[in-house]
Order: sequence, then structure tokens, then C-alpha cells
Amino acid sequence: MLLLPHLISGVFVIACQNIPFSMRVCKYDIVYKQAVTTEDIYLQMGNKTPTTASCEEMVVKIKLPDTKLADVELDVKNKFLDCRTPKYKLGLHLPHPVDHKSGKAEWDGKKETLIVTLRIVRDFDFMNF
Repeated sequence: MLLLPHLISGVFVIACQNIPFSMRVCKYDIVYKQAVTTEDIYLQMGNKTPTTASCEEMVVKIKLPDTKLADVELDVKNKFLDCRTPKYKLGLHLPHPVDHKSGKAEWDGKKETLIVTLRIVRDFDFMNF
């Protein structure tokens, strides 16, 4: 069985024998959150830095145009996020391990965006926080 992927105007089309399968890859952004105080910003007295090593949370914003909340399936593992709808699919390897059991997902209907907030888990977090 031979799979030939082709990119046609932003849509991946994979032809497997005579059965076409089309999949749209949705757009996403990863933003990091960090709890800082005035001492961290102005006096730089703490161990926090502006890098992702000092961030507590990772926010993944997934844009799903023409999608309803009822159609969204989300599965988050330690280092992988899987989001599926009838029109879109996103399999995202996360840049940091996360606590998938305490994550939070919100749907912004006006922007048609799924906002997933995940707590980053690191071995040496006690040194940064």
C-alpha cells in the first residue's frame, strides 16, 4: 500500500489506492505563562528569568474555524496533545512535559478557538519557584 501526500491549497490529501482522504491541519499558537511579582520585574531578586524554564503554564490556542464545541475531541497526554474535529486534526508533540490531569480547556465561540492551559512539569521546579 503506497501513501502519497500532496499539499493542495493548505489541505493535505493522501491517496491510498483509489480512496482519497483529506485532512486539514489547524493553526495553533503556544504561549507560556509565568507568575511574577514586582520584585521579579524591577529588582530581579528571584530566580525567575524570561525564558520558558521559569514558566509555570503552557497555553495552546487552537484555531478551529467553522467548528462547534460539541464536535471537538481533545486528548492530552504527558507530552502529546491530540485535537480532532470532523474537519480538522492536530497531533502536537508538546515542547515540555505537562500535568495532563490538571489541565483546563476553554472554548471561545467568537474567535472559534480552543484554549488549552496545561501546567508544565519539570524535575527541578523547586529551584525556580
